[in-house]
Amino acid sequence: MAFAINGATFLLSAAALLFIRIPPRETPEPAESEEEEGWLSETLAGFRFLFRENEGVLAALTVVFCGLTFTGGGIWTLLVVLSDEAFGLGTEGSGFLSAAYGVGGILGGLLAGYLASKIRLVPAVMWSTVGTSATFLFLGITPAGVLPFVILFVAGVLDIMVDVNGMTIIQTGTPEGLLGRAFGALNGVEILAMLMGALVVGPLIELLGARVTTVVFAVTALVIFFACLPRLRKLESVLGVRMFVRKVPILSGLSHAVLEDLASRMTLEKVPEGTAVVSQGEVGERLYIVKDGEAEVVARGDDGEEKELARLSKNDYFGEIALLRDVPRTATVRANGTMELYSLQREDFQKLLESSERLKSAMTGTSDARYVETQNRLVLRR
Repeated sequence: MAFAINGATFLLSAAALLFIRIPPRETPEPAESEEEEGWLSETLAGFRFLFRENEGVLAALTVVFCGLTFTGGGIWTLLVVLSDEAFGLGTEGSGFLSAAYGVGGILGGLLAGYLASKIRLVPAVMWSTVGTSATFLFLGITPAGVLPFVILFVAGVLDIMVDVNGMTIIQTGTPEGLLGRAFGALNGVEILAMLMGALVVGPLIELLGARVTTVVFAVTALVIFFACLPRLRKLESVLGVRMFVRKVPILSGLSHAVLEDLASRMTLEKVPEGTAVVSQGEVGERLYIVKDGEAEVVARGDDGEEKELARLSKNDYFGEIALLRDVPRTATVRANGTMELYSLQREDFQKLLESSERLKSAMTGTSDARYVETQNRLVLRR
């Protein structure tokens, strides 16, 4: 009966997909320098992205996921044995323990949605990973009674938070064209890890007993997490710029390889309110792109009076005129409130332009228009 009910839920889930309407998308033009790949390269692209790019931070996150799914592959077998031998609930008691986990999972999904705008993703996934492993550790040493149900409930809450936050990090950090392949690779290694956990749990129970085996699985997940911790701490700094550059309109047409190279060369700068990021007349050595905040663009004419020329906000760029024309800064850009900027040195800017004629043409056109407008407005003010 239980199998029939479970099967019915899968059929209902499948039927629900019939009512989902996904609007058609226009097929994007291939990015410059993007070569057609063979089927094997296409298949392995997700693995390459997860394990070889982004300075290994997504590889670390994937390995942590595998540690948890390895533990999960053993825990659900252990739950039957613990219920019968350690908690005195009989083998049918494992169903009630699983129900406690499921109720916790429902709450965890709601809690993850509520906390999404209040806490950062990376700390959330790190703390919930440690918490999930710790609850499984307590499951192995807890006495019979109500505590096993409480522990499984808490594990359900935390485990769902790991999934929601972790998957969000991977989704936002992966280029749209690689999403399917990246998640295919992630699911593949997770299933392999779960299989390994399910295979070794039987011999370990026979050798160590159910309680000690539960502790061993939980400790394994914790050890994997702390081994990956140095790279996990770099998640925000590494992925932040990579996610950002893909959302800047003028950069969006660049190939994945060029964007990755660009992201590795950009520097994040925080600017206090009222600070002049660039000043009129100085030598220009950097291009700037606004990550957050606003700025005003002003210039002084021959009469010495300052005139506002424009306002800049998120995803706007400035400083290109001095780099393209090899002239002093034509205006001052001053922060209106605290700002965050990504900057690119002159040499890296030149390499970026060399990688894309389309980008070079767009930036040159913007530069010429801004230069002419600035000169005209200053002349008209005389």
